[in-house]
Amino acid sequence: ELIKEDKDNQRSWTAVLESKFENHNELIEIISEKEFKCPVCFGLVDQPVTTACSHNVCQECLSRSIEIMGRKCPQCRTEFPADFKLKSNKKLIKALHEVLPTYDLGDSKPSISKKNKGKGKSH
Repeated sequence: ELIKEDKDNQRSWTAVLESKFENHNELIEIISEKEFKCPVCFGLVDQPVTTACSHNVCQECLSRSIEIMGRKCPQCRTEFPADFKLKSNKKLIKALHEVLPTYDLGDSKPSISKKNKGKGKSH
């Protein structure tokens, strides 16, 4: 299974799989709003880079963050090791595509139904 192959994100995938969701839209929301949300742009990670501290950041966002803040994780500020490479996590990309069919190499932002978002709140 592709999720098991993404060992760098085992904690996040476990949290997703243990979450209570009633339909596919709720599953998408858990993935995109909680576990795989970029700490820079706040969207679902695009071409995700998994850091040594186990955070996921869009490759482009991380590149810009490094230019501005130096070689630190934009989420927890942990310094990156000297051998850190800015390469996307192909196993995470494959796993996300499996769970979210609209997530692919060209368009990584799946459309998420807003129908159930903010349930019980008036807008």
